[in-house]
Amino acid sequence: DRVSGDAAMQFLFSVTPEQAAGGPVSAYYAAMHPDDAAQDALNIQRAIDGGGPYESRARVRAMDGRYHLVLSRGQVLYDAEGRPETLRGVVRDITRETQAQADLRESEERYRTLFEAIDEAVCIIEMIHDDAGQPVDYLFLETNKAFEQHTGLVDAQGKTVLQLVPGHDTHWMKLYGDVARTGVPVRHENEVGVMNRWFDVYATRIGAAEDLKVAILFRDVTERTATEQALKEADRRKD
Repeated sequence: DRVSGDAAMQFLFSVTPEQAAGGPVSAYYAAMHPDDAAQDALNIQRAIDGGGPYESRARVRAMDGRYHLVLSRGQVLYDAEGRPETLRGVVRDITRETQAQADLRESEERYRTLFEAIDEAVCIIEMIHDDAGQPVDYLFLETNKAFEQHTGLVDAQGKTVLQLVPGHDTHWMKLYGDVARTGVPVRHENEVGVMNRWFDVYATRIGAAEDLKVAILFRDVTERTATEQALKEADRRKD
């Protein structure tokens, strides 16, 4: 029941140099969060009894006065008669790593909430090229709830636009292909003739050029366009 560790162990567990050189395990448990100490002791006992690897996560109060999250891993060594002799292992401070993962999850949750909540349609596509390197189709990777409302397309994710809209206008392929290739975002309004719908579109590349991915924010402006065209026609007749 004695622990020998290096300078990093001394810092993490707030023990003296003498304790780090071979102090009682109780000195280390004194630095451990009370909610974690019992589980750590259980994990050690399981490794001793079962002969398997030891792994444990625990919060320990370090010399800086703050709790650090540490990951401990090791293996029990036995003597010639099969009695547990030593638990050798490493203890790694994973505080920053864990916080970074938590921040990433929070960021992804915010993105997902916004992605699903906005009224405009959003999709992420991956361009498909022919042997000559020309954009000929694109695959829907992600779509939001408003996507179906603005396009009328159901279950688009995982399908290509030509599967869903045979005869889709080729100028849209070129437009998105250029965005994926150059990284220059575009704002564009035009008709998808085969769908008999007009769309106001903003497209921008995401990721590296070789990923061939484009994020598209758009809305159906068919009704507005028809109204504008009717007004223009009415003005023309007046003239």
